[in-house]
Amino acid sequence: MTRGPGLDIDTGEAGAAYFEEKLAPGWLLTPLVLGRIRSQPGRVITRAFGLADLPSNFNEGLDPDVSKLQWQLAIETTLTLLSHSDDAVALFEHPFATPVDRWLSVKPLPYLTCENSVLFTVNARSARPDRVELVLVEAGAQDELGVVGRQKVLSELSSGPVERGAVEELVATADLIILRAFDAEGYFLWLPKPSTDI
Repeated sequence: MTRGPGLDIDTGEAGAAYFEEKLAPGWLLTPLVLGRIRSQPGRVITRAFGLADLPSNFNEGLDPDVSKLQWQLAIETTLTLLSHSDDAVALFEHPFATPVDRWLSVKPLPYLTCENSVLFTVNARSARPDRVELVLVEAGAQDELGVVGRQKVLSELSSGPVERGAVEELVATADLIILRAFDAEGYFLWLPKPSTDI
């Protein structure tokens, strides 16, 4: 039985609270992301067939079909935003990797290092569904964190060290922040609310 394409669901204050609670302290992106979501009005969404498909405890797992919907949402939204600008770039911080880890050299993904963090990267030129999915798998962990924004230097790099200032500039322009949820089986996406300037 086909259940339909799924619905994007605004999780309201409960999703926003979970988002802030789960941002792991000590990572490079965490304080930058917290600053962004606290200074810019936004909303936290996810995807399901209906609200009843989401557990009330966002730490609980998902039905496999709902999990697939949420992976599709993360991939599609990332690709859409990367297609909007030549200087668009996505960074996903690996929660356990350090720049000196030898296993990184065998990974099929470009990555940047900043301070003691490893950031898998996808830019506008390399954006394809399989590449974004691979980044989500490789950076995957319970509290995986990713950002899509714009920054000229980062958008042109595929490896090597980067300055913290470049990462700060990227996060300040974030159009999307991705956080693993539902026992690492799904995602929450933070999106800025559109400006209501007249």
